Order: sequence, then structure tokens, then C-alpha cells
Amino acid sequence: AGAAGKDTRGLIRLHQFNKVEMVKFTKPEQSYEELESMTANAENILQKLGLPYHVIMLSTGDMGFSAAKTYDVEVWMPQQQVYREISSVSNTEDFQARRMHITYRNEAGQLALVHTLNG
Repeated sequence: AGAAGKDTRGLIRLHQFNKVEMVKFTKPEQSYEELESMTANAENILQKLGLPYHVIMLSTGDMGFSAAKTYDVEVWMPQQQVYREISSVSNTEDFQARRMHITYRNEAGQLALVHTLNG
């Protein structure tokens, strides 16, 4: 499946693979701090593995429509002489919570929507 092109062989063209997904629910006032924490967790793994990487903050035109802010983590692939995305970490604010009706009781005892983060 898929069209032929420059990335037609190897890991880049796999159609099935195992993946670890990070998901976090948080209070709205903490969501951007948690986004930085999740991104740091991904970076920490790459540092421990000794892999060269960089983190890019995506422009709104490159993000999914549900995301308010997204970082891509890219690892250097020496065989291909290019950085490849290995993770995206996004804050969707209350976009997903609104659709799934995920709420919590705030300090005033009122129902409020959580913010969701994915990575």
C-alpha cells in the first residue's frame, strides 16, 4: 500500500509498528507546563540513548486542527543524512475533552473541562 517515492524502503515505509503513546489530563492552568514536561520526557529518553535530536515548535499550518501547540521531536538518521520525526507532543487544550465530555470539579466545585495532551 502507498505510493512509491524516495522513502519506499525500510522503517519509514512500515504500515504496522509498535508505539508508546503519552496521554495526560490536566487542569487548564497547568496544561502548558505539562506540555513542556512531556517534551522534556521524550528528550530525556533520547539523551540517555545518546541519539542526536532536535525539537521543533510547529507553526499553526503544520499542526493538526485539534492542537493548540505542538512540538515535533526529530532524530538524526545518519544513513539518510536527515532528521526524522519520532514524536509529536501536543496540547489540545479542551478540544478533545469537550468531545469526550471529560470534566473535573474545580476549586469552586463547578464542573470544568480538563485539558488533554498527547505525545
